[in-house]
Amino acid sequence: MPFQIGSGFNAQRVFTINAALGTQTATAYGWLAGGSLAEGFTLYLGESSQTAYVAEATPDYAVSVYSINNYSTTVNLSCSGLPSWATCQFGAFASAVSAGSSGSSALVVATTSAAQVGTYQFSVVVTDGTFTSQAAATLQVQALPPPSIQGIISPSSPVMSTGLHSPSAFHTMDAGDRLA
Repeated sequence: MPFQIGSGFNAQRVFTINAALGTQTATAYGWLAGGSLAEGFTLYLGESSQTAYVAEATPDYAVSVYSINNYSTTVNLSCSGLPSWATCQFGAFASAVSAGSSGSSALVVATTSAAQVGTYQFSVVVTDGTFTSQAAATLQVQALPPPSIQGIISPSSPVMSTGLHSPSAFHTMDAGDRLA
């Protein structure tokens, strides 16, 4: 007998098929067999581990969501397992994943001044309410490095005579600055 699976079908749960013939009825139970998804989406991180200094943010983890078997949906991105002083910040992400395509987003983890030096495991999660995919990630927190001070004496070899002075200058600058 022909039948149609409704749009509310969830392959991750047990489902039932009810049949009736006259006064007799029967119920069959089923579930998705096997270990791989026939459809849905998968999550990929370009970088699974990043480092941040206390009160700063990591570089981009580079999140990508790929459609499996032409699945089309709208997804939400989140993180779980981060310490209270760290937050995930996702870049612009079109939450719709079209059939056979992918979507991507920047992801940085920002830390506050309460951050503790160490290595922390967390998960990046993508879900559409039916399917969920997650990827393991690592946040490494380091103490702020001491400031870098560089000096330049100009001219490089001043000539000094007794009782006279040479027109020398001492300039300080932060690392990355250039002397004008």
